[in-house]
Amino acid sequence: MRHFSLSHRAVLVAVLLACLPRSVLSEETSPLLVIVHPEDPATNISMDDLRRIFVRELTEWKDGSAILPLNIKTGTPERKQFDEQVLKTDEDHAKIFWAYHKARGSKGPPREAASVLLVQRAIFNTKGAIGYVRANQWTGDTKTLTVDGFASTDPRYPLRAP
Repeated sequence: MRHFSLSHRAVLVAVLLACLPRSVLSEETSPLLVIVHPEDPATNISMDDLRRIFVRELTEWKDGSAILPLNIKTGTPERKQFDEQVLKTDEDHAKIFWAYHKARGSKGPPREAASVLLVQRAIFNTKGAIGYVRANQWTGDTKTLTVDGFASTDPRYPLRAP
């Protein structure tokens, strides 16, 4: 069995680390883009309005047309981050929230799509729809909104996913 000196081990570790993706080595995050139908006149949304839309308090756009919020399926990293950053809750509390509202006869939770691609496809095909996707998964078919006046490229943009 060959034994490596301390300097050889350091070089070997450095080479192995260099082969790992950057995201494994850092706290790198990707913006969660808020997306709407391409013809939607909106250009910006506040975090408060986004929260109100996804808890079904705000149900119409300024022009009176219906808002259709679309979630990515439960259990995905994007959904977890969205729920934590926008709704200020976790998956278990969200289930309790919607069960309570359903029991009271209120509107149910936003519809869920099984994949990021399906969210984008549904928003592209549905005027009034709104959802979210990671920047690196955005197909470009939908329109992105600034959030609280910040573009997704701005370090102050409030929505990020690991």
